[in-house]
Amino acid sequence: MNISSWYQGLQINYTSQEQADQQTGFASFFTGAADDSSADPSESDPDQAILKMRQLIEYNGYSDLVACAASGCPPAPLIPAWDSPVANRMPRASEGVQFYPGLDPSKQLPVFVEQANRAFQLETLDQNQELYGITMYRYTIVPAELENATVNPANSAYDSYGPRGLINMSRTEHSMPLFMSKPHFLDCDPAVWQPIFDLANSDLSPHRELHDIYIDVEPNLGTTFNARKRLQVNMRLQPLNMSALIQPHHPEWFVNLTTHQPLYMPIAWFEEAGTITPSLADKFKDQVYYAQRMERVTRAGGWCAAALCVGMIWIVFPRKPKKTTMDDDDTATAGGVDPLSAGGARKETHSDHKHSGNTTGVGDAPRRMAVHNQPPPDTITPGGGGVGVVNGEAMTNPTAAL
Repeated sequence: MNISSWYQGLQINYTSQEQADQQTGFASFFTGAADDSSADPSESDPDQAILKMRQLIEYNGYSDLVACAASGCPPAPLIPAWDSPVANRMPRASEGVQFYPGLDPSKQLPVFVEQANRAFQLETLDQNQELYGITMYRYTIVPAELENATVNPANSAYDSYGPRGLINMSRTEHSMPLFMSKPHFLDCDPAVWQPIFDLANSDLSPHRELHDIYIDVEPNLGTTFNARKRLQVNMRLQPLNMSALIQPHHPEWFVNLTTHQPLYMPIAWFEEAGTITPSLADKFKDQVYYAQRMERVTRAGGWCAAALCVGMIWIVFPRKPKKTTMDDDDTATAGGVDPLSAGGARKETHSDHKHSGNTTGVGDAPRRMAVHNQPPPDTITPGGGGVGVVNGEAMTNPTAAL
């Protein structure tokens, strides 16, 4: 019998192809391309649309999350997966195989877990995870996602009212009292495992490397190269009053069931795993890492070539010095700017001409020479600057003669 490869959680035993078709369907995803006709601004903006790459639009043929009755979905009425309309919306989450390229390790990744019929946020655990020479980011479930509704009120939409670390499956699995957890009750409340065994002094103690959930994603492509999804199925058992039936004959039996607390009995745990092969890893490095090396070499070569061109321009076209003009009647200036009037250092001008007792001040006076009261020949014009005359001889710095 040709049954569709898409299914939802634990399936009942179908008796016909028609019944199987009523329960199963296919999934559709965002491609990451911008859609200008979309009413959602994040889907029309290319920079935002790429972040939704491979996120779900439909799952199992439905645009909302449903928990079908035992008789199948259509034509039977659809049963919402959760009581909250927000929780029943198709989560904008990936199925964990592909994410957007150029991952930002500071951002969380939403992943849809089929068995739980909901999405979980993953956070970066390690940014230097190595596999076959490929550097990847390791992601794991955010701890708050496994808290009960008392600690994390958002989990009330998923009926998480039990101990920490348990995922309620009873609504999505035909009302069976099933709860999922990490294997060996990793990260669960001690109230879950203490009635069953002592994890601290038992071979059943959980080990994070063996029982935790994680995915290793290559950040350039956003593709998962290594993944471990490990889940344990537990059944909740309610306490019974066995004092009249069993306790008188076997008091050592069910000693932990004498309280009024429910017991979460492990049934089985499973692992879904996948790892890139060494040949595909080598192919990835030859193509992606080689292209990145060539980009760095080309960029460095471009900077070197630019620096060489600038150096050649300076050599071939040297900078010409500015010319200084001299005028017998005016003060010599460089570039047409009077250094004294501009507030710069006082410059001095030597003259080869003899002056017959005339004293000329150079500074704040106009550039045209003016004749003032003529002092005696043997005196020096005070002021310490400009052009002075001593005994009929022109001097640049009159104070030097004192």
